[in-house]
Amino acid sequence: MGLAATPEHQADFFFGAFETLSQRYDRLRLLISGAADYSILAHVIWACKAHNLHADITVLDACDTPLFLNNWYADRVGHKINTIRVNIFDYRAPIPFDVVCGHSFLGQFAPHGRIEVVEKWRQILNPGGSVLIVNRIRETSAQHKVGFSQSQAATFRASVMQQSAELPAGLQPEPQEFARRVENYIQRLHVYALSADDIMSLFRTNNFRIDDFSLVSSGNIPDRNISGLAIPNNAEHACVIATKIS
Repeated sequence: MGLAATPEHQADFFFGAFETLSQRYDRLRLLISGAADYSILAHVIWACKAHNLHADITVLDACDTPLFLNNWYADRVGHKINTIRVNIFDYRAPIPFDVVCGHSFLGQFAPHGRIEVVEKWRQILNPGGSVLIVNRIRETSAQHKVGFSQSQAATFRASVMQQSAELPAGLQPEPQEFARRVENYIQRLHVYALSADDIMSLFRTNNFRIDDFSLVSSGNIPDRNISGLAIPNNAEHACVIATKIS
């Protein structure tokens, strides 16, 4: 339905970042930190193939579902990957990585937790290794979780239910069950807000050098007055390349 801010909106960033990496590496070890689905993996494989860069890819997530999806996609395109179900804080890398990739991952953590995430990334990277991340920015930071406002929830609910009713007959979900799932999504989806300054400070205070920092807008969703968490409607994302310096 086009209601998720997937990496497709930052495809140019990933493509350019891996072009730069191809000037340093012929082969690299890469960790995808948090997956949600297989979209990050698809962009990594696409960019590496375009630049003749071989990547030994590990996908890490605390949930089985995205790992299943990543294995499904990897099999489909013929790229062998390793998947690990573990909380990022409990992960111990047997061999350091050259690159860590993430999308909308830092926003899952309160301020103290995301400091620990960046420190974990630093620990599992080789000297001179890079972090490539994309994260939505909201210029007002929040110490507490941010959810849908009542008006955002109402608009989202109406839009999704309308779109489901317009699907071809064989694809339409059962209305009551679908409505229950939509409500569950609205109630359970939360993030912590980060500003551009928050993200830059996270890396600079944890012994990273910021090599590239750009802001990318996902544009608007035509004919839909809809906004809220994870919705790519005029959302602004920070695209960051940071290098471990110690």
